[in-house]
Amino acid sequence: MRKRIATILVLALVLSSCNKTEVLETTVTEKTTELTTCEETTVEPTSVFKTEETYDSDVREGSFGERLLSLQNVTRVEELEVDHEWEDEEEELYMVHWEMPLDHGDPDKGKFEVRMAVRYTGDENPNVISCGGYELDDGVYEWGPSSLLMNDYEINYFESEFRFYGESKPEGYEVSKIDFLEYLTDENAAGDFYEIVTELKTITSGNWIMAGSSKGGMLTVYQEYIHPDTADLYIAEVAPIDIADGTPGFYEFLNTEIGDLKFGEEQAEEYRNMILTLQVEAIRYRDTLQEEFWNQGMADGLTYTEKQTKELLYDMAVAGLGIIFWQYNDDEITDEFCEVYDAIGTEGFEDKLFDLMLKYSGPSFYYSNDEFCIQCCIEDGYNAYDVSCLREALAKEGLADRFYVTEDMEKDFYTYQVDDEILMRFPYNDDHRKAMLSAIDNGTKPLILINGNSDVWAPFEITETDNPNTYIFNVAEGTHLTSYEDLDEEMRKEFNDILEEYGGLNPRPTEIYVRE
Repeated sequence: MRKRIATILVLALVLSSCNKTEVLETTVTEKTTELTTCEETTVEPTSVFKTEETYDSDVREGSFGERLLSLQNVTRVEELEVDHEWEDEEEELYMVHWEMPLDHGDPDKGKFEVRMAVRYTGDENPNVISCGGYELDDGVYEWGPSSLLMNDYEINYFESEFRFYGESKPEGYEVSKIDFLEYLTDENAAGDFYEIVTELKTITSGNWIMAGSSKGGMLTVYQEYIHPDTADLYIAEVAPIDIADGTPGFYEFLNTEIGDLKFGEEQAEEYRNMILTLQVEAIRYRDTLQEEFWNQGMADGLTYTEKQTKELLYDMAVAGLGIIFWQYNDDEITDEFCEVYDAIGTEGFEDKLFDLMLKYSGPSFYYSNDEFCIQCCIEDGYNAYDVSCLREALAKEGLADRFYVTEDMEKDFYTYQVDDEILMRFPYNDDHRKAMLSAIDNGTKPLILINGNSDVWAPFEITETDNPNTYIFNVAEGTHLTSYEDLDEEMRKEFNDILEEYGGLNPRPTEIYVRE
């Protein structure tokens, strides 16, 4: 779920309204149709088209881009020219800007633009809209938008930036202007996706599939709850659904069970002990490493809340050292940790340990008041800390007094990354979690959940339901990178059957190249 992953890895219903809206007002062209997230609204096809040409984008006549420009809420279309290795395929690539209301419940509060990357392959193909949950990868300008689904199925692909991430921010937006944060909710994000797809349906003919992973998977499930008519089929991968404010179980799983299904109990225990030993060593060397860690954050221009003292920030990083090892585990990560572990007691170990911390639990993982942390604190949920296992190990080494996180801090220690003013203004609302659980247990649209049972977030994934409309695939060895490609032969056949029945997806005759 964590988005900040150094160089190789990219991890409520309406909140209380605010009267201070004057800083958010923008001058925009009046909408001809208003949609809200509170109830489904039927839109006549002709109502989503512009009545006059007010754009200056340069797209080819007769292209799909020209159709995109005709839509009411599209403000700009940029045609992308990229190098790729696809053969014998007609396709059009675009960056599209949509005008969306800050508040779908009250469109008069102002507007902003949402970016979307588009790969169009043909009118006859089904359409997949993807929610990554964050900003768009800059690689879309080099490669064009890509999806694993495109490797196996002929689809039109639409990848939208999440509101208030990347370039999809209101004019004057800053987290410090906390009035904006009232609109940073999945309800409003779901409203964005609903309005966008509603308009796109007027210029496309195939079925619609909404797909997302992790944070984007959470929105995908929520979308089925609040706007079920957005898509014909929903696919959510490794989505930590059942997590609230300070939910326990994360560290217990991390310290006692994780890896058993992937490596076997004996090997997994060795890896867990290895990580614990490295954590103890990080505390042993904290006199020098803590200052270097803090200075690195300052050099990177990062900021921290008043609660995040040098000591607590370092403890947070030490406690989190093993998370990425398990969340994205592969041979390269395993080898790096083992190499540092094998260097204990040798010259240069301290430097190697520090480099490992920077890469997998560095200052950028814990800086204050980013949109991800704020969303977790107000509706997406966060895990409680439990460092009792580390405390016991430190006590055996006579280092217990060198660790500063106390037991009474643990439940809400994650929230130390967000200013108290924000937490008080926007307290956690559990309605969002309940809505996702309701979509899984009671939803009427087909919903696919793909879980990695060896993922750090496995304790919060939903592994079973009695709802015949929800299809759950559990991959025993799967990490947070788990996708449909990791399904075994029997599960993959069932997955393909669901896609064909509800999504109308046609398998490609041969596999093509898609950037991973």
